[in-house]
Amino acid sequence: EAILNSLFKATRIEGKDGHVAEPLPLESLKSTLEKLKNVSQ
Repeated sequence: EAILNSLFKATRIEGKDGHVAEPLPLESLKSTLEKLKNVSQ
């Protein structure tokens, strides 16, 4: 649950030397999780 919470609540962060990490697009993340759910069943 903690992993999913961190993925869905991620925000854009800017680090040293202007490096930027963007959050994953929610629709893409939801789609991927649904595919994984179907594979595991």
